[in-house]
This record gives sequence, structure tokens and C-alpha cells, in this order.
Amino acid sequence: MPSFHALGLEQPDHPGYADAPMARSEITGKRKLSARNVSHSNIKTKRWQNVNVQTRRVWVPEFNRFVTLKLTTRDLRTITKLGLLAYARKHGSSVG
Repeated sequence: MPSFHALGLEQPDHPGYADAPMARSEITGKRKLSARNVSHSNIKTKRWQNVNVQTRRVWVPEFNRFVTLKLTTRDLRTITKLGLLAYARKHGSSVG
């Protein structure tokens, strides 16, 4: 979808509309999903399932420095197990 500026429109004027970036993992690209609430009477309403994205400094021993990334908590657990570079390689992403 093109941006408001590309279409020659002004951006809507309520807080947090497009100023805040979407909660998204920088390695896996995981983001919020569309879902449905279903009531007892089987009425379905739309809602969002948000991912738990955290900004973390991760130590990369191969670079001998910290790298700041936005990661899901599932990413953090797997990075602890595999290492950041191996995890990024597995998902076709580059770090550095």
C-alpha cells in the first residue's frame, strides 16, 4: 500500500497512527495477526493477536560487540540456544 505522501495526501492527525512503527521482529518478520473473538452466542468480531516484541541488546561474539534489535520473546529464547548469527542465517537475515 502506498504511503500518504506518495499519494499526495496528508497523514491523519491522531497520535500513534503512522509515527509508531509496527511491532515486528527484525529477523523473522513476525507481526500481529488478524483473529476473531467468538461470543457464547457465536457472534464473531475482529481483533488483533499482537506479538511480544522487545528491544534488546544482544552480544555477538563473532563481532565482539552488542547489536540492538527488535525481537519477539520466542526469537530471544532461540537465539540463546543457537546464537544470533546462526538464527539470522536460518531465517535469511543479516546482522551487523
